[in-house]
Amino acid sequence: MNKKLFILISLAIIITLTGCTATKVIPHITSSIDQYAVIMSSVPGFPIDVTLDIRGNEPDDIVIELETENGDFLEWGSDMKVRHIGKRIEYTGETVYWSPFTGENSFAGDTIINVKVIYTGALGKVIVRNNRKIYLSEGGRYSFDEDR
Repeated sequence: MNKKLFILISLAIIITLTGCTATKVIPHITSSIDQYAVIMSSVPGFPIDVTLDIRGNEPDDIVIELETENGDFLEWGSDMKVRHIGKRIEYTGETVYWSPFTGENSFAGDTIINVKVIYTGALGKVIVRNNRKIYLSEGGRYSFDEDR
């Protein structure tokens, strides 16, 4: 019994000294504006960004994916051109825009924006998910629910 205890204590000391701590990543979906309306001319859609709350060692190989149930994501380039990039995208760190446009004169109602973060932790591949709901008000404005 003493030999097992000695091995466990030794492993704990080695892990502590080498900096092998568990990494926890918490993704947050944010926007630079509180509300979006289709009639706004200052932006092509609801601005969407992802921030990561990283606790522990920062992983090297993080992949972030965004997906929407309704509407589409847009990219607004430095050339001021808006490009349709789809319902499911890999987030690169640049602001993307969610458009509620779903077809000819048709707009999405409430929708969910899902984020999936994939990284390699101390014990292998880790997948973390989060989401936020976008609500459509009676006045035609879209807004986020509270961040979790």
